[in-house]
Amino acid sequence: MNTLEREHRDYFSVSFRIAGDDLDPSRVTELLEMAPHLAHRKGDPNTGKAKSGKIIYFSPFRTGLWAIDSNLDRHCRLHEHFTNLLERLEPHKDKLAELRKDGFELDFFCGHFFADAHQPGYSLSYDILVRIGALGITLNICLYPTGGEA
Repeated sequence: MNTLEREHRDYFSVSFRIAGDDLDPSRVTELLEMAPHLAHRKGDPNTGKAKSGKIIYFSPFRTGLWAIDSNLDRHCRLHEHFTNLLERLEPHKDKLAELRKDGFELDFFCGHFFADAHQPGYSLSYDILVRIGALGITLNICLYPTGGEA
């Protein structure tokens, strides 16, 4: 597999999340003036769908969550995902600080899905890291080998 083929099979999923037991997703939506891609309160029902279409019931959510995705194609470069989210969040710096002060956890979650056994690596520029730090947001990165199924 050449580098271009590998890059096309590798992808990122990047989101910004706010979590906490007392989180009221509607309050966050109103405060940040943007709709989440995913939101729930602690104790809300947690369901999914099997491949057959059958609804699966899991334990209720253990904490509240409000999250937005980068809205970019999953094959975009990592810095593009972060730039997209930062441009949407930076105007709300004071509101994010208020949420953090209220005890909520704020983070960027980055999933890197890669299709083969190569050692994945990537970098974020100083500018992106400074912007993340200026907002006081934690950065979480998880690696997911897909076994060629990306």
